[in-house]
Amino acid sequence: MVDILAIELSKREDELLRQKTEVTKIADTLKLASTDAKRIIDEERANARLEIESAKASVQKIQSALKEQELFSQRTGKQDVDELKEEVQEARRVKMLHCPSKAMDIENEIQVLRDQLAEKSSDSLRLLKELELHRSYGENDMPLYELKGLETLGSTLRIVVHECASVDFSNSSIQWFRIQPEGSKKEIISGATKPVYAPEPHDVGRYIQAEVKSGGQISVAKTAGSIDPAAGLVEYVETLVRNPETDYNSLFK
Repeated sequence: MVDILAIELSKREDELLRQKTEVTKIADTLKLASTDAKRIIDEERANARLEIESAKASVQKIQSALKEQELFSQRTGKQDVDELKEEVQEARRVKMLHCPSKAMDIENEIQVLRDQLAEKSSDSLRLLKELELHRSYGENDMPLYELKGLETLGSTLRIVVHECASVDFSNSSIQWFRIQPEGSKKEIISGATKPVYAPEPHDVGRYIQAEVKSGGQISVAKTAGSIDPAAGLVEYVETLVRNPETDYNSLFK
């Protein structure tokens, strides 16, 4: 039995290393794509500004010519400004022209990479938890609970009872804690006494632990790693700070 568990543990560790490598590659690709997207968007904006300035100059020039032509027509009784009107319309069309196709393509690629990164992170977290369970089982210390959910901001952690145990949360008391990665200093999270907890910004970089007291015994469930910031959150905040007057479309799920 121990040999079988050792082989299974080795396989899980190899798979976890492979998943970590894939996650690192996707993260690097996402970072490069974000840089390229920013550069392309800046170039598109610069080109649009040049076109608008050129269109403004053309409009002013044409308007001046129209005024001169109108004065001349009043003196001569001839009015032939059709071509000038067409030029004015063309200048206005150029001024209003907007071509965001390149930026949209890059944004779509970035979103795909973010989805892949989230999926790989979820797989890696699942493997890490399975490894911990196998180690615990090998030490004859199978925990009663585990935490389900992505260990990132914006997600939710839930206390789950293992199939081999039967626990009624209504007769139990729950308390969540945040733990420093170094020194194992435990800090109580005020008000966190439910089976579900949503990580907060100051939980980033720390482990989250839930303690369930039932029948005079205390059982512990802990995250496999420290809480990570949500993917792309820093870039979004920086964008909002740089463009406080820009309108954004928000999607809530």
